[in-house]
Amino acid sequence: MATSRDETYLRMLGDMLKQQNITGEILLAKRAILLLDIHHQEVSKDINVSFGPGEALREAAQLLAKQEDLSPHWLNETIERCFPKRTLSVGATYPGLHIYVAPPGYLLTMFLLFGKQGDDEVIHELTKTLGLSTAVEIFSLVKAYLPEQNLPSQIQEKIEQKFAA
Repeated sequence: MATSRDETYLRMLGDMLKQQNITGEILLAKRAILLLDIHHQEVSKDINVSFGPGEALREAAQLLAKQEDLSPHWLNETIERCFPKRTLSVGATYPGLHIYVAPPGYLLTMFLLFGKQGDDEVIHELTKTLGLSTAVEIFSLVKAYLPEQNLPSQIQEKIEQKFAA
């Protein structure tokens, strides 16, 4: 796991996020990392948590790098050092920060929702790992993680563009 120095910085990062009422999630895959923000605030009467694309986590990591005179890439370097073998049992939990290897289906869904433009290779690798090749198969998997009524149109379009039969 983490060295004491790495663990100290990960705890500090979690504390910074917790002060903002955010839990940062770092989802690990074989060759990829996805950052997510979970905002704990009332979104509507029946929803009090929302996901975001990891901007608060990135900003907190950059601020911590400046405060502690760390490399601008300290978070990636720390993750690589602390989690070299990525199996589903790997992870760490700190107040305000969760780091874990996610199941491939969940990871694919989150990359489709929050991934950046350059994540196409990761998306294709995940679909290959899952044995999926058509848009219909991918829709079916994504709907297992997101209720159909909540399936954003940008995901539908992204899947149709990338995996049109």
